[in-house]
Amino acid sequence: MGIASLSLELQLILVPTILFALTFHEYAHARVAYLLGDYTSYYQNRMNLNPFNHLDPFGTFALYFLGFGHPFRHHLKMSKLFYLRL
Repeated sequence: MGIASLSLELQLILVPTILFALTFHEYAHARVAYLLGDYTSYYQNRMNLNPFNHLDPFGTFALYFLGFGHPFRHHLKMSKLFYLRL
């Protein structure tokens, strides 16, 4: 059902790929919020590419064994956004 049911060779390819993709995706969320004026992710130490700062233990477990999961959420405070810099 999840990644655990696949062959070992495929797991060795998929696990690092998904780990990098989830980490970079969540970093991008934090970076955009930072550029728009919300420093919450910066203060929560999520403005880096360290996967351990972005992965939720339950969500990672569910992704590996069930086929769906989630990383940590980045909290966005709309009151902190001061302007749009695009």
